[in-house]
Amino acid sequence: MSDTVHPVSYEGLRIAPSPGGGWRGLHVVRDLGLLLGGALLFAAARKLVWGTEESLAGAALWATAILPIFVGLILTGVSTSPHAASSRLGRILSSAWTISLLAFVLLRGSGLASVFEDAIYSASEPGAIRYLILSAIYAGVGAGIFALICLAYRSASRRSWVDGLASFFVVFLLFYLAVFVVAF
Repeated sequence: MSDTVHPVSYEGLRIAPSPGGGWRGLHVVRDLGLLLGGALLFAAARKLVWGTEESLAGAALWATAILPIFVGLILTGVSTSPHAASSRLGRILSSAWTISLLAFVLLRGSGLASVFEDAIYSASEPGAIRYLILSAIYAGVGAGIFALICLAYRSASRRSWVDGLASFFVVFLLFYLAVFVVAF
């Protein structure tokens, strides 16, 4: 009888033992948590910006809430190697977007955002410039926190910095369009 453990496949999900013992592929729970957590954070962010004008019952809201993280997870899943460019970018995009939303909800919900938002609101006219500045701040906070996490785990490389910069611009555009500008 062989000691070899064969991979288990469940509807396209490949779960195989890793050389060190544990199991690879059980990241589904993490990914599902990221998807649901990100969607809830997006809904909370929209509610904090739009107030009573925002209905949490709209299909467009939830489709938009799920889309960025779903695309990130798809990019992660289509790669044949966890070190492939699409896999790295997908993980970074999903993580940076979720961290940015979490920072936004925590800062706005606690009132700490008023420290810098009040200055921006008083210094700029209502319109695009105000929301571009706020989008850059929140995307920068998320990207900065994500960079610190990468440094703490010593996973930062030049490639991940380039991917991080790319994801900053994607998160920036997502904040500007999906959180501040487009009404559902």
